[in-house]
Amino acid sequence: MIDVEEGRLSEAERRLQHALWIMATGSSRHQHEEWALLASIVAEAGLVVGKRQRLDPTFEMPLLDKAVAELREMTRGFTDRAFLQSTRSARRRNPALFSTHA
Repeated sequence: MIDVEEGRLSEAERRLQHALWIMATGSSRHQHEEWALLASIVAEAGLVVGKRQRLDPTFEMPLLDKAVAELREMTRGFTDRAFLQSTRSARRRNPALFSTHA
């Protein structure tokens, strides 16, 4: 079970690195598909980290915090209209992660 969780954490970290690369190299105005991809990656990573934190409350993944902060900044606190229209599913899947309250 631990090996499976470690694999999920490793995959989440790899995908978060990819998301941060997209955010760093993409345009300031992402397209619908990019917003959906970024939100999905961050939401899924948040769920994996949350599951791990239930087993080990001291566990942290700074890369997730960085990705959420970057995404929050890019979307004006998750209020950008294009972001909201493109990411409904991911935001519904992990609403706490996309709170408009910093």
